[in-house]
Amino acid sequence: MVEPLEKLAEVLREVGVGLPTPGMNPGATSEMGGGITESTSSRDVILHMDNLQAMASLPDASIDFIYLDPPFASDATYWHEIHLPGHTIRQLAYSDSWPDGLGSYLAFLVPRLAATRRILKPTGSICVHLDSHSSHYVKIALDTIFGAENLINEVIWRYGKMSNTKRRFPQNHDTLLLYGATPDWYFSPIHNAPSEYRTRFLRDLTDNRVLYGSVKHRSDKLITRRIAAKSRDLGRELRDDDVLWDFDTERKVQDDVFTDISIVRGNAREGTGYDTQKPQKLLERLITAFCPEGGAVADFFCGSGTTGAAASTLGRPFVLTDINLPAIQVSRLRLPQAAFDRDPALTPPSFLVDTTGAISDFRLDDLGLGAKDKAVVAQLLVSDPQSLIAGHIGETVIDVFGREATRPR
Repeated sequence: MVEPLEKLAEVLREVGVGLPTPGMNPGATSEMGGGITESTSSRDVILHMDNLQAMASLPDASIDFIYLDPPFASDATYWHEIHLPGHTIRQLAYSDSWPDGLGSYLAFLVPRLAATRRILKPTGSICVHLDSHSSHYVKIALDTIFGAENLINEVIWRYGKMSNTKRRFPQNHDTLLLYGATPDWYFSPIHNAPSEYRTRFLRDLTDNRVLYGSVKHRSDKLITRRIAAKSRDLGRELRDDDVLWDFDTERKVQDDVFTDISIVRGNAREGTGYDTQKPQKLLERLITAFCPEGGAVADFFCGSGTTGAAASTLGRPFVLTDINLPAIQVSRLRLPQAAFDRDPALTPPSFLVDTTGAISDFRLDDLGLGAKDKAVVAQLLVSDPQSLIAGHIGETVIDVFGREATRPR
């Protein structure tokens, strides 16, 4: 087995020869067809294809912000759950196991990181979302590709996951590595982060405020200084109902530790049943900070489509890519306005719904289901087709206008 650092050095040598300056075309083209064209590059697009193929079809310097949530080398298997009346289907989303461990993982990921550099604008940036399995190796790769001087942040996202481990501290964060394409990256500070003082006064809060009367007998210097300052501002002695802190309005600039965004839990309204779904609030924060208004966003491991949902909410056009069919199914159902293109070798033609809303021939075999699951879907297609939309099988059965598909055969 090749050691990870040895493999990383080998892959970096392969991709590092003649790395293009951001915005300069190294001549990459797609040999397979599909992908982005001049007519689709300024609107929302979902692509079912290998992300190297998708990136090769993107114009130079066309993307303002890239978010990547790649496999983590976790040696785990991830699923997409489809909840139907009386039955739950588990589709394989992807396997995160690698034949040679971290060596083959890095051989897969590093060329894709290098390919992002050409398509970023000079003011653009990239966020690579990882955890402790591989972030240390990937950071070396990103230092080499973008330059260590273009490291913007190493963000810690503490997501509040419960754990009862007894042999180590519970693992409760992911790492987000942010790099600029050049030293001129775009950034807009986030000013609505919760004040760090709020947790200090949780027991004293009244309607999210700290009143003078609840803390006036304390000798804490933070409190006594605030009391003195407030008294000077008002020109009088304080009354019990005077507000010392109002945490609805008292905010701070967001730092590089995110503690106020939880994982997508099973009962969350935004939940899609996709195992590795990230919260939309996390992506909205990143896009707001690193992508200017009207700028383009891309995600080449799009999973459940959260990046597209966040970009759409914020009015930014997006490009989403994934090679796994469940990810494309969930993303298209979640983002019906997006144009769609695919590698024909990956996407069965009968899966497609064209832009007019017409449904092509539908076959249950295209869903990749087992015999028991296939029988349940076949029955529901006849008896309760609307439940298939709610269950996120969605457009493979019924289009967004609610018209029924051709019966399975």
